[in-house]
Amino acid sequence: MKEIVLICLLLMGMLPAETSSETVVLLVNSIDRGLNSDFIDFLEADYDVALVDASGFEPYRSNKYIVILGGNKAPEGVGDIVETVLSDQEKNEISAEKRMVTKLNLWQQGQIVVLFAGPDREQTQVVCQEGRNCYSSLLNAMERVMEEAIAPDQKAIAFLWPEPLLSSDQIAPYAPSNAEFTEVPHLIPYSLKENCWFFWIDDDPHAKFAHPVRFVFFGIESEDLTTYSEEWWPVLNKASLWAEEEEYWNSTYWAYSAGIERPAPSIFFNRVAAPLAQEEESTGKALVVNGWKEGEYSRHTMAEDERSMAGAFRETGFSVEQARTIRDIERILKTWSREMEPDSALVMYITAHGNKGYVLIGGETFTVPALAKLLGDFKDGVHIFVIVDACYSGSFLADELKNEAEIIITSTSSTKCAYEDFDPKNDPNPSDKGSEFTSGFSKNFYLLQEISVDSPPDTYSRISSRVEEAMSGTIELDAAAQNGYSDPQSWMTEATEGPPEVYK
Repeated sequence: MKEIVLICLLLMGMLPAETSSETVVLLVNSIDRGLNSDFIDFLEADYDVALVDASGFEPYRSNKYIVILGGNKAPEGVGDIVETVLSDQEKNEISAEKRMVTKLNLWQQGQIVVLFAGPDREQTQVVCQEGRNCYSSLLNAMERVMEEAIAPDQKAIAFLWPEPLLSSDQIAPYAPSNAEFTEVPHLIPYSLKENCWFFWIDDDPHAKFAHPVRFVFFGIESEDLTTYSEEWWPVLNKASLWAEEEEYWNSTYWAYSAGIERPAPSIFFNRVAAPLAQEEESTGKALVVNGWKEGEYSRHTMAEDERSMAGAFRETGFSVEQARTIRDIERILKTWSREMEPDSALVMYITAHGNKGYVLIGGETFTVPALAKLLGDFKDGVHIFVIVDACYSGSFLADELKNEAEIIITSTSSTKCAYEDFDPKNDPNPSDKGSEFTSGFSKNFYLLQEISVDSPPDTYSRISSRVEEAMSGTIELDAAAQNGYSDPQSWMTEATEGPPEVYK
């Protein structure tokens, strides 16, 4: 008698059956189960399938492979479970159109959960029929990417776009690797010959852009795996993917992560939209440039950089203005070039994405020659310092800029990336926010106060010593530099027979 009762309970989904990690758990209500018998037969032909209803789902929640039929309005408790899985945007999309949505690491690390749902039971049936081959190819794609694109213990994050790309979709990097451009996004889409799964591998997760990444396509019909090396994040149908921090660090997109952790977010990013107030006019002027544009990565990081450097400049006596576009930069510098007199000091700080020879400011490329031209309008004797925190910013140590500035400081060399905040175990500054270099430099800029604003005559050797001291203190706090990922640089004009007054 006990055996009969146990069998009945198993059939009713009230007790868990024995399942292996390779079993596909199918969560389905009685209506969708009856309508999708062909889909269930398809799964059972290739996989060990455990059919469960909502009341019996809990013991299976940590299974590696889970398929759910029905959206957040599905009956018999399935909708209640789905309600906790989908974002508001996904719920709205499913209420309007049938969808196949993938969630990774949802209730368990390494888990693959796939939802087939539509605005009604008939549309759910259609998406099951249309998407069954997509499901098989997804599991194959995950396995192939892990085997062929990811090295053991590689420090990278592999993202999976949760729905198959259609051959009509437009996907491209934010900017091309080997083409000239003046504005971004500059999109050159890939030609998709078939529907496919798309993976984006960020090979340097804490770095600013540009830096090495990979676009990986897996054909649903052909099962061909194709990988392309790029330097920027993906843009799908004119929308940047994973650009917001909450999306980037959402592990339900992660096919692979190697234990990479998100740094603690800053609480200050929303306080820097307006220029900081200046109590009194100073002979020293500081221009703080935040190059971020809507749709780009690192919004919070660059906002924190902007806040901390504007504060550091104000604390050392500078009059501060802030810029977000090249037109802002041109307007401010042209005005200051007419107003500033010899022996006054100008400091220009930039935080941005970039590549060799340029940074991105408000969606446009701002080059070394363009900056040098603007600085060339200042009177002789105006002491100009330039600080750039961007990938490959060492390329700003160019002769044409050295002809206009007396001190140039960059967050890294011309061959290495710059880094956002990250906290390895040996991080000397684990409580920092913003970019690794800037967070340390803002704490050490005070060392340059005596040579920048209303300072008495000083010697070249003392000035050089101050710059070196500030850089040394910055590097000591820079986890990227301490681990050899970045290489901060500084340059100072050499003393000559006719040195600027401040060096006499």
